[in-house]
Amino acid sequence: MHCCPKCFSDSFLERQIRAESRQCGTCAFCESSDVQILEASLLYDIFAPILDLYVIDDSGSDLGVNIQNDWSTFAELDGSRIVDLLCEITDNPELRADKYKCKIAHDENKLEQWQAFREELKYQNRYFPTLIPDHEHLESLFELLTLPALDVPANLYRARINATNTPYAIENMGMPPKELVSNGRANPKGIPYLYTASDVKTAISEVRPFVGDTVTVAQFEVMESLSLVDLRNPKQTISPFALSEDDLGAIYRDMPFLILLGDELSKPFAPRVADLEYLPSQYLCEFVKHINFDGVVYRSSLSDGDNFAIFEEGKLKRTNTSDYRVDAIDVSYS
Repeated sequence: MHCCPKCFSDSFLERQIRAESRQCGTCAFCESSDVQILEASLLYDIFAPILDLYVIDDSGSDLGVNIQNDWSTFAELDGSRIVDLLCEITDNPELRADKYKCKIAHDENKLEQWQAFREELKYQNRYFPTLIPDHEHLESLFELLTLPALDVPANLYRARINATNTPYAIENMGMPPKELVSNGRANPKGIPYLYTASDVKTAISEVRPFVGDTVTVAQFEVMESLSLVDLRNPKQTISPFALSEDDLGAIYRDMPFLILLGDELSKPFAPRVADLEYLPSQYLCEFVKHINFDGVVYRSSLSDGDNFAIFEEGKLKRTNTSDYRVDAIDVSYS
């Protein structure tokens, strides 16, 4: 039976199928038509190191559920289709009957250490904390989270709420002067970063306008390759299929920690507590800058797009501005 790239959300697997496929047709699993297809059993060697992480355990769950929860490997497939696909890949129909559990445990200590560090940074030692994360380890993790050059958008957007009825000129849409820079999610006070977004709506949402406000949005063209740490979804950013066996186990242990770091940058905070709550994410971004990345990518909590905090503007070019009026603001609650 044949699978296709649309069965997977893992970019490594998608590329592998496209590279090895020699025919187009209808996928037997996600039912996509007129797509490149590949005999599922040909993926066994790629899947073998992942499969070796899991052992039969009556207290566990379906193998497909484990792999999807741990690595976000599959797309557009429900649980039964995932199991069907794994049975085909492994040529083992018994997978349907057994329950599995990962033989490696997540490293919960790192979560506790980070929580202790963020509390120390906020309330005890601001500039000389004693519970500093292992920088060498943190750097190795961020290297794995590097956004591929092909995935960097060609254009990014920055918004400013107009102070008067006149939109901002394009020369006033870059980084703010350091004397006017307040604490931000990524930057400490007095250190300007360029906050941009993947689309206009996200850029406008991030400046938190009121109904009736007018907003200037500048488009920035990415002129040179940007080296960015992608903290949006570590499970999708890191492909387990591209890792060595040693790295695979290490990343499994660290995955909850990586997800926690991503949450640090996307979690919304009320303005009255933001100055303190931003300290841990500011620390992370300063470290990312220290190891020579150009910026970080993180999820927007206010829109469906993504945010790009860029440390220097030199690799971007302001190309044009547009003026918008905010007609409505959506509110959700729980």
